[in-house]
Amino acid sequence: MEWELYEKYKAQDDKALEFTERYAQKVRDAKESVAAAVVVYEDVLRKGFAGESVGTQKKKALGDIDKAKAALQVAEKEASQANEYAEQELQGRITVEDLWADWDNSIEPKVQKERVQPIIERAQKAILEYYRSIVAYYELNNEFNEIGSDLNSLARGRKGAQRYFYGVFQDADMPKIDEHIIEQIHRYQKLPVALQEKTN
Repeated sequence: MEWELYEKYKAQDDKALEFTERYAQKVRDAKESVAAAVVVYEDVLRKGFAGESVGTQKKKALGDIDKAKAALQVAEKEASQANEYAEQELQGRITVEDLWADWDNSIEPKVQKERVQPIIERAQKAILEYYRSIVAYYELNNEFNEIGSDLNSLARGRKGAQRYFYGVFQDADMPKIDEHIIEQIHRYQKLPVALQEKTN
């Protein structure tokens, strides 16, 4: 089923997500830069503890940490502003309420008419045909009841093994609606394998 408004809704969210993700990536990159600068600084400190002269290196490492932290602050501020912009300008043009209204007024009535109603009509026709087959069963047996009754009377007047006329076919021969199969269909939402083989 194609639902144009829903596709547009998902697309607008994708656009907003893609937009904010760019700024979130800048924040992650800036955090990695801070962590890398701290690692360099700690390495310089270890060298200093070991007796090396690291004054210039230490000053540069601290400066790099400050620069990385400043870049992180800028990235976080931009990411925050990007989120606000996305919420106001990229998201919200089509709201969830818009989707529900479109569903209630356009999509569901169309699905009901084009998809649900034909299924209901098929089921009604099948049930009616099943009821007609039961009536046909009784009509057929009734057609031969008089002959069967005569045969039974003749058989009673004879000696030896006797046969009895029960009808052209028996109620047990008629297929029945099986509640167990209906339960399986409800549970698994498909025909049981045995029935699938019969329909193929």
